[in-house]
Amino acid sequence: KGLKCLDDVPQGNEARSPQYFIKWARYSHIHNTWESDLSLEEKGCKGLKILENYQKKQQETEEWKRNMSPEDLEYYDVHDEMKLNLIAKLYRVDRINHSQCY
Repeated sequence: KGLKCLDDVPQGNEARSPQYFIKWARYSHIHNTWESDLSLEEKGCKGLKILENYQKKQQETEEWKRNMSPEDLEYYDVHDEMKLNLIAKLYRVDRINHSQCY
């Protein structure tokens, strides 16, 4: 079970549903997977409220962006890009402190 690429979603008559990059509790980031809300419901995942809150926040942000001035929108976009760059830095390996073999 590896990462599902968004390009692997069937093309053609089948409707494409939004995919979310899920960080599973008690698993490292290497086990993150792309999942649709339908696949999460089918798996009976706990924490669907987190997804609902995320979707609600995204809708509110889109509504807010439609009503803001161009200057405010640029400020928002720059701030958002800076935040994403900071998050990306957190995933870079700085050093390995210890290793062991069994």
